[in-house]
Amino acid sequence: MIQSSTPPGWRVARHWQWAYRRIKRLECSHAIACYRATRYSLLGCTGYFFCNKGLLKVHLYRSCRGHDSSA
Repeated sequence: MIQSSTPPGWRVARHWQWAYRRIKRLECSHAIACYRATRYSLLGCTGYFFCNKGLLKVHLYRSCRGHDSSA
């Protein structure tokens, strides 16, 4: 049996880091970026939220319930 050298939480951590950077780029606070990145990495979507950059309504998603991935 060949075991992977990748730690089990690697993918979750990578998704969290990507989402955190993307949300911080929108000039959101540290607390909002942490919460939304955690939600994205665990559930696959951030949910809708507003950021400071022009009061944009933002929703990042990977493949969460209610989204058609083929669109």
